[in-house]
Amino acid sequence: MIEIIKQGVVSPKTIKSIDVFLGPTAYTIVAEPEGLKRMPTNIVECQFSVFFAIAQAALHGTYSWNAYDHIGDIGHQKMMSRINAYTDENLSGVQSRTRINTVAGDHV
Repeated sequence: MIEIIKQGVVSPKTIKSIDVFLGPTAYTIVAEPEGLKRMPTNIVECQFSVFFAIAQAALHGTYSWNAYDHIGDIGHQKMMSRINAYTDENLSGVQSRTRINTVAGDHV
């Protein structure tokens, strides 16, 4: 996903929503409980939030230690509200896949 953002295929303004599919184990670790994972308030909560990680990648095309400077940022909160997490039994361990849905109706 980071490469798609870096290449300019989509931009934060063109993203309607992002669907992330996770194996059951990963889902339990980074997507539950959803309320907490959607609104992390400290570094540890961010490290275990798929919503924060995907929002950071979508907004900045990167995920590094500097991402935690954005804890509580309204832009991140808005992007996190556009991210949906699902369990995919065909994925194992920490495998995942993402689908970016654009405002134009495309799926990347």
